[in-house]
This record gives sequence, C-alpha cells and structure tokens, in this order.
Amino acid sequence: MKKQKKLAYADPSKSLRGGIFEESKKNEVFTPPPPKPLGFRAAFKHRQIPFPWLRAMGAGLSIGLPLLIGIAFNHFVWGLLANMGGFTFLYAKSNETYAKRAVKLLFVACGLAISFGLGTFCAPSLWMTAIAIGIVSAGATFLCGAFNVTRPAGFFFVMAFGIGTGLPINPSQAPLNAILAFAGGMLSWLIAMAGWLVKPHGPETNAVTNAFREVSAFIEAIGTPKVHEAEHRAAVALRNAEDAVTSSIWRRQNKYSDRLLLLKRKANALFLAGIELAGEKSGAILPECPAAIRAIADTVADPLRAASLKIPEPEKSTKARKQIYAELLSAAAIAEGKYSEDKLGIQFYRRRSLRSVFQSAFDMSSLVLPSAFRNAIVVVIATLIAHVIGSERPYWVPISCAAVLEGMTFIGIFHRTLQRSIGTMVGIIIGALILTLEPQDFTVALLVMLLQFGVELYIPRNYGAAVTMITPLALLIAEAGQSSLTTQSLIADRLFDILLGSVIGFIGGILLWRRAASLRLPAVIGHTIRYEGKILSSLFDKQENVNQTKLLKDQQTLESNLVHLRTVYDNAINESTRPRPELESLWPAVIAAQKLGQLLIAIYKHHTAITPVPVRTIEQINEAFHELETAVIERRRPKQLNLPVIPEYPRINMELQLLHQCLEGIHTEK
Repeated sequence: MKKQKKLAYADPSKSLRGGIFEESKKNEVFTPPPPKPLGFRAAFKHRQIPFPWLRAMGAGLSIGLPLLIGIAFNHFVWGLLANMGGFTFLYAKSNETYAKRAVKLLFVACGLAISFGLGTFCAPSLWMTAIAIGIVSAGATFLCGAFNVTRPAGFFFVMAFGIGTGLPINPSQAPLNAILAFAGGMLSWLIAMAGWLVKPHGPETNAVTNAFREVSAFIEAIGTPKVHEAEHRAAVALRNAEDAVTSSIWRRQNKYSDRLLLLKRKANALFLAGIELAGEKSGAILPECPAAIRAIADTVADPLRAASLKIPEPEKSTKARKQIYAELLSAAAIAEGKYSEDKLGIQFYRRRSLRSVFQSAFDMSSLVLPSAFRNAIVVVIATLIAHVIGSERPYWVPISCAAVLEGMTFIGIFHRTLQRSIGTMVGIIIGALILTLEPQDFTVALLVMLLQFGVELYIPRNYGAAVTMITPLALLIAEAGQSSLTTQSLIADRLFDILLGSVIGFIGGILLWRRAASLRLPAVIGHTIRYEGKILSSLFDKQENVNQTKLLKDQQTLESNLVHLRTVYDNAINESTRPRPELESLWPAVIAAQKLGQLLIAIYKHHTAITPVPVRTIEQINEAFHELETAVIERRRPKQLNLPVIPEYPRINMELQLLHQCLEGIHTEK
C-alpha cells in the first residue's frame, strides 16, 4: 500500500489579508489514512452496541400476534399466512418521524401482500415464477434504494413471494393470501406506531439529541487523527435532525416543535464553529466545552435539566472559541425555554418530488440500478436451478440467494455467504429439534415470538449469530402448517437448498457489477463538486438574483451527495480483499470534497446576512468549480485556477485550495 503523502494548503496569507489562517505553517493538514477493506475476521466480529430491546419486543409481537389471533379464531393456518405481513415492522427505523414511518410502512405492507399473493398465483408455472420473482426482486431493490429504505431492503419481498410459491398450489387462493398478509402488515403498522401515543415527538427529539452528541464528539476530536470521521458522523446526524424536525407533517406553531427547531439550528451553528476551530490550529479545546454540549443534549428531552447548565468560558481568545461560547450560551437559553418567537423566522423545507427521486436513482453515478439488475438476474437463475435439480421446496434457494446479495459489495456478500452458511448449519439443527417435538399451535406462536425477539437483538451485532435463529423461525413459519414435513427431509433438503442459494448468490456477486462503486466514484466526486459550486455562487450572489427554492433544492441535493460519496467510497474499497492504489489516491479528494461541502451547508443554514461579492467573483467561482468537476470526471489533472478571494469566509479559500491540491495529487503520484 502506498504511503499517504502529507497534503498542505497553498500559502494564502497574501490574499486573505489577516484571515483566520495567518501563518503558512498552520496551514498544513494531514490526510487520515484511507479505510481498509474488511478482513475475513470481520465476519465473526460482534459489534459492541446496545441491545435494541424495544425494537426486539415490537418485532416479536408483530410476528407472533397474527398466530395467536388465528388460534383464538380457530384459524391457525390463516394466522401463519397473516404473519407474512408481520415483517412490515422490521422496516421501522428509530430516526424517522412517525409521520414518515406511517406512510412508509403502509407501502411496505402493501408490497409484502402483493408479493405473497403473486407468488401463490404464479406457483403452477416455472416460467411465470422465474419471471415474476425477477420483477419482484428488481422492483423491491430499486424502490428501496431510490427511497433510501435500508436493510432489510428488498429481501422480505422476495421471501414473501418465494414462500407464496411454496404453499399448496391453488392460484385461486392468491387474493385471500394477499388480504391476510396485508392484515398482518396492518397489525404490525399499529405496533410500530404505538410509540406515538406515549412520545409523539420522540424520533425528532432523539434526532436533535444525537446531533448535539455527535457535534460534541467532533469538537472533542479536533486536533486528533479521528477528527475527519467525527466530522462526517456529525454532518450525518445534523442532516437526520434536519429531516426529522422540518419534514414532519405535525410541524405547526407549538412550543415544543419551535424549541426543537431552534435547538437544531444551534447544533448547526456549533458545528460551523467547530469547523472554524479546526482551521485555527490553536490546539485542543478544554474538555469542559464538549461536556457542556453533551449536557445540552440531555436537556433536549428533559427541559428541567437546563436550569443547572454551566457554560465554560473560552481559555483562549480566538474567533472560533468565542463563537462556540456564544452559541453555547444561546443554546442553553433555548433549552431552558428563553427565546422569542420572532427568532423562529420562516422555515422552508422542500420535500423531494417523485421526479427527483427517480432521476437520482437512474443517474449513472447511482448504485441503485446495478444492484437491482444484479439481484434480479441472480435470483432468477437460482430459481431455475432449484427447479432443474428437482428440489422439493425450491423457494429456499432464491430466498437464500437474496439474503446473501444484501451484502452489496464483494466482501459484504462473502461475509454474508459465510455467516449464512455457518448460521444455517446451526439453525437447521435447532429447527429440526423443535419440529421433532411436534409443538402445538400455541407453542409454535410463542416460539416464533421468542425467536424473532432474539433475531432483532443480535442482528445488529452479528448477522451469523442471528441466522442461527432466523433459520428455525423461517422453518416454523413456512413449514409448521404442512403435515408432510419430516425431520429427515428438513435436514437434507433445507440445508442443501440454503447452502446452494448462498453459493449462487456469492458467484453472482463476483461476476455481475463487482466494480460498480469503483467505476462511479469519480462521477460522484464530480457531482458533489458541482453542487458545492452552485451553493457557493448562490450564497454570495445578490439576493434578487437567487431563486431561493432552487437554492434549497441544491442544498438538499448536496447533503445527499456528501453522504452518498462516503457510501460509494466505502463500497468501492470492499470490492476487493486488498487495498487498491487507485482508490487510495482518491481518498484525499473525497475528504476535501466532504469538508468543503459540510462547510458550505453549515454557512447556508447558520448565516443569514452574507455580503454579496462582485459579478466577476461569481463567474470565477463557477469557472473554478466547473474545471474541478470536469477534471475529476475526465480523470485528468486540473488546470491552475484563479481562485477568487472571499474575505468574509477565508476558510472557504482554504478548502478550495486543498481540494485543488488533492485533485492534482492524484495524477502527480501516477
């Protein structure tokens, strides 16, 4: 692996005229080492994160209650069919508002019901089954990617279709099966929305609290090698808080929402001050400051704690430290409820239109289309192979294949294959032992609830450990109502089918679009730079020349691009087991683009009165960013730029020069 060279800003002291960077020796920055591919051992690593107890209990109830209701009405088989919709709960995320969750889970429930019914309808014909499962896989993967529905993403739609084909062949039952699955999905919807009755603003409050905590971690990391990673996490947390607070349909003029809105703005202001502090190179900040930010985070959900807040004075008299102190005092006052309504202003928020969502998904820099095509092709092939070899229950082959493909990258798919294979060997034995005991209906319902509870506890820590419970759970749901099941066929057929599906998924992941992220990375960097130029030129143009709606759209697009940029880079490095010099050479440019983008977004959100610059400066900004974007996309060295001077924000000049130097460095090393 090539040794990362030290990157330094060009000396801007002559043009900045006494800006915050006054000495060239302070302008040296070290690029942190690029992330390394996940190794073999990562497949067995248990992440040390808190157990999601509430989510696990909700998941267990969502899967088990349909069975208990079926038992109560003497229709246990109907309960088994209905609990296919119970997987709707697994698509609920803790950082989304209840308004967003309600809409999303409704569509998920509909999708699972349609997939289940379609599987039942197509079961008599192999070719109908193969074509339909490909459409379900591609459609579910594409829509989940386009609308940023993370794992389990499209997997359970494929699973619902597959299990629908495994039921006794009777196409006329398709409407009933779909209705029962939808009923189970609606029950799951109610469980997922139950928290609204207790804490209707819980997700928004948690998002703002987390934003303050991540900003605190970022400021605490200044001056250490971990500062870039902390800055990235803080930017993501602030974006989540923005979405949670401003996109809720409950947003009305009420005291609680106003307070959250103002606190979110203060978190943005502190983040901007932290960026400026990092640029000052004036040493680490006192630990009392990050501690004070964490104390403010604790008051977001509990305003009564605000009265005891203590804000430390800055130990050095610098611009950024004074700004942090002022923002802390202001945030503490807001936390205590001391603010005037005239400070709220008008909060604009533009929800993404369907057109923009699909434009982004179809963009050549997006990973959505390659994932959708790969999943569809491989799942169709797995279905055909399962039928050709005469598998008794062929649906487990494409289901296992779809589960493996959720790994996305080569290393991720390899880990999933390994984890699913080993986990299945253990889980199949557990499932066989359970079914050997011939549990009665009520016992089956309790076991399903217990297993799903365990799955949700352990799946964030290690997928392989969760598979040991997923396998017997799936077997109970799919097979408990079939009298033809024997322990011998369970061990022989299920183990073979699941391992075969895992191998097919792994081979497909190697052969199809393996380097999708690597090939798209330069374009993603270029698109990010393009929107940074749009934001910068709009910020410093005269207000009458700026379309505020378009500026807001560009800002939101830039936020998405910054997160997408890191996602694509992380995927790219995991497309191979070894470090790749061509990717490592792009790492400094990724960091520089992220830092500039986060700075511009922070300025946009926090500073309202910005002095316009001359028209010629706007033209220079546009020319500079166009050259940088074109250079990275065309994979060439950028030309020397006549970078404009922006005295009001000298840090922008610093970041622009660093970005230019990083892009030059890519081709210098070659």
